[in-house]
Amino acid sequence: MLDWIWGIVGAIVGTVVGIAGATIGVWNGKRMVRGEESFLKMKRWDAFDSFYTVLIAAGFFCLISGLVFTYSKLWNDIYALLLLSSALLFIGCLNAIIRVRTLQT
Repeated sequence: MLDWIWGIVGAIVGTVVGIAGATIGVWNGKRMVRGEESFLKMKRWDAFDSFYTVLIAAGFFCLISGLVFTYSKLWNDIYALLLLSSALLFIGCLNAIIRVRTLQT
């Protein structure tokens, strides 16, 4: 892949993840105003759980793709995929930890 395309891919992924997170946050706020339980405190699977699970799965997919590229020695692609995977895994795992900590209190 061309080097400059990874910047566009990163911008697109960041925008999509940010918009999805903001949408879930607004939806959660609207639900709380109506008197319903917050996504973080629900005991059952909800949209928030689906969101961070998809982030973790995408992070693992990018990590595996980056490791597969090591055989082709496309170093710029490898670095970009590993950076993208680390960002997705960090965000997804951080959300999972926040969810677990909230349920423990």
